[in-house]
Amino acid sequence: MTSLETTTKRPGPVSAAVNIQYFLIALGVLSAIFAAVNGDKINAAAKAELERLDASKLQIDAMANIGGSGALGLVIAAVSTVVFLLLTIMVAKGKQWARVTTWVLSGLGLVFSLLGLLGTLALSADDKLAKATEAGMEAAGSWYGPWQTAYLVLSVLGGLAVIILLALPAAHPFFRKAQPEAVLPPEAYTNS
Repeated sequence: MTSLETTTKRPGPVSAAVNIQYFLIALGVLSAIFAAVNGDKINAAAKAELERLDASKLQIDAMANIGGSGALGLVIAAVSTVVFLLLTIMVAKGKQWARVTTWVLSGLGLVFSLLGLLGTLALSADDKLAKATEAGMEAAGSWYGPWQTAYLVLSVLGGLAVIILLALPAAHPFFRKAQPEAVLPPEAYTNS
């Protein structure tokens, strides 16, 4: 460790934020796996239910990828997992740029999660779309709907906690670069 690197012991709020980030990363990996395994079943069941209910093309198109977006979804999940893992490691090392980037990306994640929640609420307002959503979730298993809800809630609360914990005053010194020690020039040691 050079004299310019952080020498402060990691404070509790930063350790808690790092642990929450690792937990959220693991949840994200599980969610991506569940979506990859169940996505086609969910999409097919939702589409079949909409066709059975004689839904409009607009309603069928709105539910086209309710269960996930296949390979593209896995690529996005893999990239975001790697990015958040690297950010978490750098936050644990006291890198200020990683803390700021984590704030920004976690904030965006909160916005997208809340938009997803609003989208889910909007789907439930339409009777046909609500029945199609229910059919899709049941096709994946009775556990899938509650899992999705729990994942969304934990993601929102965890992301909010990370943002707050990294912004607490107790975390600030950990992310400051240590100032180099003042070194007197050689002539200061001579008796003139």
